[in-house]
Amino acid sequence: MKVTGISDQARKLHSALLQRGVEADIEKWDGHKHIDVSLDDAALYLEIDGDHHYTDSDTILRDLKRDYFSSDEGFGTIHIPNDMIDTHLDKVADALVKVVRVRKSELANNQN
Repeated sequence: MKVTGISDQARKLHSALLQRGVEADIEKWDGHKHIDVSLDDAALYLEIDGDHHYTDSDTILRDLKRDYFSSDEGFGTIHIPNDMIDTHLDKVADALVKVVRVRKSELANNQN
């Protein structure tokens, strides 16, 4: 199934995470916005961003608002530049596996 509107980099990261045993959804709708990659078990959203997310003030402000609403719902957002996926996919995916483990543990401890 080909997902439209999602970048090649988001697809690559999603695939790399699945290969590492991480449950991940691609282009998830959270009721307000589309999330590039959602890691629900770890309460994390991954946004794979092009250069304009770092160089265009309107986009930066829009991202701040989106991240605020995600945080308000208990989800953290990690922004990853396209270039990082293109050049360091395995390192990024491996690091995220560790982050997911820590987040899941923290969430479980907070429920007790």
